[in-house]
Amino acid sequence: MGIILSSSILVLSILLLWIPKRYQQLILKTTACALLMYKTIEYTLYGLFLDNTKIPLEYSTLSYFIFAIAVLFQIKKMMPIASFMGFISGIGYIISFIFLADRYFDQNGFDVTMMAFINHSILFVGSILVMKDFSFKNITKKQILSFTAVYVIYVIIINRYVTFPQPFIFIRMLLGGDLLIYLIGNNHISSYDYLLYFLLLFMLYQVVIMIFLKINHLLHSMKQGDKRHEYTI
Repeated sequence: MGIILSSSILVLSILLLWIPKRYQQLILKTTACALLMYKTIEYTLYGLFLDNTKIPLEYSTLSYFIFAIAVLFQIKKMMPIASFMGFISGIGYIISFIFLADRYFDQNGFDVTMMAFINHSILFVGSILVMKDFSFKNITKKQILSFTAVYVIYVIIINRYVTFPQPFIFIRMLLGGDLLIYLIGNNHISSYDYLLYFLLLFMLYQVVIMIFLKINHLLHSMKQGDKRHEYTI
């Protein structure tokens, strides 16, 4: 089931690139509006019940708000960061869903898992449509790294003052070294291991940024090609 659903979203994102722009924009803004309304209501309810363990911490959770706001209000300065966050959050979940769908269903139930899949799919498909419309300059890499640094500081501060009962919060596992412990298979990790681990993470993150910018260049070139074709006709 995971392979079928994930493959369907990847195929859908490609097909949407070939429909008229007005329909692309309609789909983009409608889904972004629905996502923002749903998440705003959800986290407002958490706030009313004073549940501080639901403070947005995960990268994808913040992506819901940042991406939807940037798209709905056409905030061009936010588009590079918003699109990058949507792309990484979306493709990360879609790929993991191929291998971990059964575990997601067992841990979270069918309804919660499917809603999470839909939300992440909106982020991924939306980011693809945004990347076709906007050309991100090389300075975007610095903007992404700067934003990521702010995000990491935010996570560290929240994690210091809030105790989260959830056993699986990916960003905490990533920054806390739990992922390294899992990969190595034991708790005997030296400072050198941690240094190498975070260095590799940083290098991998830069590679991901470069891939994102390359995809943006290819998709935006497609848009320019469409314009030249329309002009020729």
